[in-house]
Amino acid sequence: MVIICEAEEYTRHDALTIINWELSQKKLKPIGDDDKLMDVPLFNTDRIQKIVKEKSKNSNKSPLAGLKIRQDYQDVVSGESKITSNSEEATSQNPDVKSKKSMDQLSGATFGLTDDKKTGHTSVNVKAAVLYPYHWDAKKINEDFPWLSALDSLDFLPSVSLNKYAGKDPKKQVDSLVFRAGFSSDFEWVIRHGIGDDSVVYRPGLNLRLYPSYATDTGFRTSIVAGQFDVEPTYESDHFSWLQLGYHNGIKGISGVVHAGDDDYKNHDDFGYTLRFYMHGEFGDVKHAPGDKSNLDVPLGAFFRLGPVVRLEINPYGLSRFINLDGDAITAHVNYSYLPDIGDYPLGRDSLLSAGIDYALFPKEDPYKFSLKLLYERGGLDLSKQSINQWTFGIGTTF
Repeated sequence: MVIICEAEEYTRHDALTIINWELSQKKLKPIGDDDKLMDVPLFNTDRIQKIVKEKSKNSNKSPLAGLKIRQDYQDVVSGESKITSNSEEATSQNPDVKSKKSMDQLSGATFGLTDDKKTGHTSVNVKAAVLYPYHWDAKKINEDFPWLSALDSLDFLPSVSLNKYAGKDPKKQVDSLVFRAGFSSDFEWVIRHGIGDDSVVYRPGLNLRLYPSYATDTGFRTSIVAGQFDVEPTYESDHFSWLQLGYHNGIKGISGVVHAGDDDYKNHDDFGYTLRFYMHGEFGDVKHAPGDKSNLDVPLGAFFRLGPVVRLEINPYGLSRFINLDGDAITAHVNYSYLPDIGDYPLGRDSLLSAGIDYALFPKEDPYKFSLKLLYERGGLDLSKQSINQWTFGIGTTF
C-alpha cells in the first residue's frame, strides 16, 4: 500500500529517485548524482519538476524522438505514451507506484523466416507497426473541464502496420498494410476504504479507443475504408496486487530468490503476467479487391464485426534469474480474438490466434530492445480477414 505524503523538501538522494522515476515514465535516460542540476543538498517539488522538464526538453529535440517501432499497433495503448498522469496514486511524491498497464514486455517488430504450413515453403516475413504517439496533459484537461475529472490519459496514436509474407503460392500470400489515426482515452476512479495504514485503495477504470483506418496491401490493389474501436475495463488495487485487470501482476515466493536493494519487480517477483480483456469492433466497406482468387481477395461491400479479445503477457522472472539471465530476458504472449460478422458479410475466418516467445539478446536498456522471436499466427487478420497459418522465427526490435 502506498501512503501519500507531501514533503516540503527532499534530500538529494530522494530527489534523484523521484526525478529518475519521472524520466523513466517518459522513456528517458536517468541522471546521476553528479549531474550539474543536482547542485544543492535539498530540493522542493518545484525544483524537481523544473529538472524533469529541462531534461525532457533536451531529450526530445529530434523530430523522430517520439517514433516507435513495435509488432502491433496497440502496443503503445497500454500507457507507454502517457507522459504525465494526474492519478491520485501516480504523483512525483510516489515514485514506487508501478505504471498503469505496464508495457515492459512489449513485442518488437518481427523480421524473420516463415514456415508456411499450408504450402510447405519457407519465406521472409515482416510483421511491424510504426507509431508516433502524442499525449495531451490530462491534468490540464481536468482543470478546464471539471466534469472530466476521471480522465487520466488522452492520446493521439497515428500508426502504419505491415504484415507481409511473400510465399510462392499467390493464394497463400499475406500482404496487409493498414493506416490508422487512433485516439485513446483512459478514465480512472479512486475508491478508498478505511483510514490511515488500514486503508485500501481500489482503482477501477475504463479505456476507450477509436481508430479511423484505411486497409490495403503493398501493391495498393485492395481498398478498405474502415473504423475500429475498443472498450476495455481495467482494475487495480493495493489489496489484490496479484489479481488486476489491465495492469502488471507480480507473484513472489516460488523460488525464494530476492535481489535486495532493487525496487524493480523483475528482480523481486518470481512470476508476472498482464491480463487484458476487451470488446473489439470493426466496421467498414470494401471498395476494391483484386478479384484474382488470391488470399488478398475479399468480397466487396460493407461489414460490421464485434467480439471479445483476450491478451495475456507472461513474464517468468524466476526462471530467467535461475538460468543467470536478466529478470525480463524471457517473455511470452498469447492473444485470441473472435469477431463474427453481425451482418450478411459471407467471409469466415472470424477468429485469430497469436502466440509467441521472446528472448532478449542482451539486458534491455529502455527504450531499446532486441530479441530472438518465435511467433505463431492462425486465423483471419484484422479488417482484411486474409487467412494466415504460419510459424515465424526471427529478430525482434522495439524502440
